[in-house]
Amino acid sequence: MKKLALLFLTIALSTTTLFAKTFDEKETVKLRNEIIKLLDNAPFEVNHEINATIDFIVTSKGVIIVTDVKTDTNNIDVETYVKNKLNYKKVTVFNTRRTRFFTMPLKVLQDF
Repeated sequence: MKKLALLFLTIALSTTTLFAKTFDEKETVKLRNEIIKLLDNAPFEVNHEINATIDFIVTSKGVIIVTDVKTDTNNIDVETYVKNKLNYKKVTVFNTRRTRFFTMPLKVLQDF
């Protein structure tokens, strides 16, 4: 009987974790899509592909605060553009009661 109760407890905890993780992933995808819309149409040209990583915080009120932008080529234009476009912008799809930290990869492609 003890083993059966332990089995049910394990199943209950894993299912709860699974549903919580799925919800967070859906919200993260929505947040990613909104950030892509905010970063659309950069005013500068690139001659080659630039990879970057954006570290940012989403506050409990849905405000983005960019903490760091790292590029593989140390491109100041990309860093400045991302910070100017995202910093202190409010996102509508992400509602949380606490501040959350995110890291998002970014790929700036050459326009043909």
